[in-house]
Amino acid sequence: MLGLRTLDQAETEALLGSIFGEVPNLALLADRVHSVAFGRTRGCMAIAGHLVEHGVIRYGAGSWTLPDRLNANDLPRRTTDVFR
Repeated sequence: MLGLRTLDQAETEALLGSIFGEVPNLALLADRVHSVAFGRTRGCMAIAGHLVEHGVIRYGAGSWTLPDRLNANDLPRRTTDVFR
């Protein structure tokens, strides 16, 4: 079994940047996602998907739009909440 180490803050930002591109508010998103997912790659990806599904992150005109702030209700409290 191969285990993955957790990502640090910069790596979380790089992961999300690889998905959404180098768009405004990427650092804010990475900070908040990292704080919930604790750097776990699967959790970061699940939270990103959750935010897209709930319309917090939007795609249009060829690019992603990230919010300039995230409210407590925008993010799950724990990563396990996304998997339910």
